[in-house]
Amino acid sequence: RRLLMTSPLVTVLGPGGVGKSRLGLHVARRALPAFRGVWLAELAAASQSDLVPGRVAAAVGASGSHAVDALAELFGEDEHLLVLDTCEHVAAACAELSAELLRRCPSLRIMATSRVPLRLPQEAVWTMPPMDEREVVELFRARSRVADADDAAIASICMRLDGMPLAVELAAAQAAEGRMDVLSERIDAALRLPTAAADPRHATLQATIDWSHELLTSDEQAALRRLAVFAGGWTRQAAASACGIGDELDALVEASLVVARGSRYRMLDTIREYASQRLADAGETSGVLHAYATWLADLLVSYDEYFNSDRTMEAAEVLGAEHENISAALAHTLETDIGLAATIACNAYMYWEMRGYWDEGRRWLDRIAARADELEPLRRASLLRWAASMARRQGDLEVAEPWVRQAYEAYESLGLKPGAASCLNQLALMAQTRQDLDEAQALFDRALQLTVELEDRLGQAILRMNASFNHVYRGDRAAAEAELLEVLAIRRELRDDNGVADVLLNLAKVAWHFGDHGAGVPYLEEAAELYAGFGDDQGYAACLYHLASAALEAGDRDAAVEQATESLELARRVGDRELIGWAETLLAPLVSADA
Repeated sequence: RRLLMTSPLVTVLGPGGVGKSRLGLHVARRALPAFRGVWLAELAAASQSDLVPGRVAAAVGASGSHAVDALAELFGEDEHLLVLDTCEHVAAACAELSAELLRRCPSLRIMATSRVPLRLPQEAVWTMPPMDEREVVELFRARSRVADADDAAIASICMRLDGMPLAVELAAAQAAEGRMDVLSERIDAALRLPTAAADPRHATLQATIDWSHELLTSDEQAALRRLAVFAGGWTRQAAASACGIGDELDALVEASLVVARGSRYRMLDTIREYASQRLADAGETSGVLHAYATWLADLLVSYDEYFNSDRTMEAAEVLGAEHENISAALAHTLETDIGLAATIACNAYMYWEMRGYWDEGRRWLDRIAARADELEPLRRASLLRWAASMARRQGDLEVAEPWVRQAYEAYESLGLKPGAASCLNQLALMAQTRQDLDEAQALFDRALQLTVELEDRLGQAILRMNASFNHVYRGDRAAAEAELLEVLAIRRELRDDNGVADVLLNLAKVAWHFGDHGAGVPYLEEAAELYAGFGDDQGYAACLYHLASAALEAGDRDAAVEQATESLELARRVGDRELIGWAETLLAPLVSADA
């Protein structure tokens, strides 16, 4: 902690399994009072270096189209601590990000945990020492069911393991049913086996993992190596569906090779590396990864229809737990099965959009769109439509427009009116952004005609809601509100509570656009009640933000602070980075005035 107070960058260095992450988190907790904010970005599952800035921005709730700029804006000149956990596989990207942030944020402190230093001039390195005898005895007793062994016998075993926490935990798990002398003999035999590891402590850990592995049955060994494909943990159902694993999971938890936390399971990084190598040695990597990616694609497809319904938050929560798995599956399928990659990316779009993963989602969609000619026509059209939508949401119309026009032509040639209508809606929104309102209206009208032919009243309502903002941009508030009130009646008739709430929020936004925050309050209050009723924290947070703006305009500063604070907390919970930015912008001068 003293080093952290005097150095802008501190790297906790040591081999796998030595306890770097545990120490880093402990120091971060203890350092909380010294900083305005302490932030954790776990990078163990970051599959590619160029995703690191976006992954860090998402972890800390920094909102904006460009991750590094968003991070620099969040940290500013205030004293913050950023913890980058498990950096060795993306060390160069972490070093580049750290250098840029430290240059732009003079009061920022960064703590990294890594097997290799980041090699920056301002870096101070703390090398992890082994645990002492008292510590290893305490850890061994906490992880085993051995009650009658004396401390000296335990210490003798554990110190032969070089005081490596993970090695001690693995040994403790195997002591549950055997005598200490038997355990000692087994460890001695394991340590005599040759290993290629250069670091003596890593060699000890490697031998201990080997020994734990050999004590498993063949089915349990197969389960361990197959589970290595999960980058972000898994559920019991996922293990069964993706890898055909059942009761073997319990045996792996018992052996301390898998960690159970609630309904999810994971491997420590060192164990996962070992299991991945075993999977490769068995020649099973490609087949297991394909089954894993197929399972994930099926999961995404099954939850896609939940978005834009009263089960939106359920879908976001389930897919949020699989975020790292989505990235890992995309990294694999981009190299092996571009069609499966497109399926995964298209069905992850709504999740990325809701959680604000603009940079990451766009990177994946752009990479697949660059190979769109390899896709069959329908999948190609769908992929280009979603890639265009993501680019449009980031304001990149030059990229978005050609893609969505290609998608529209494909849908038309296939006779698929719903897809064509969706593309026309996107083109209309782009024209709206350019303030070409006549073109926007013509495109909305063409899309509306298709939805009339399809007898799609919900599609008609969505298009009319979007088109209503043409009136707003022309300065015709009355026409915009009249259109939205008609749409509201349709949504009520369809008993679409989620849609009703969306229209109410847009009615409030119209009033807000014309500087009349107070007029939107009744709409916001009803929308907030609906969003809260079906658990849509994102919609509820948006309502609270606008209510806070109205309260501030009305001079009720206390209410504004309370509502904006709750909006910010909810926005961070759901990961809506855009809304986080709005709420922070509103709160910043109010909080500064208090200080």
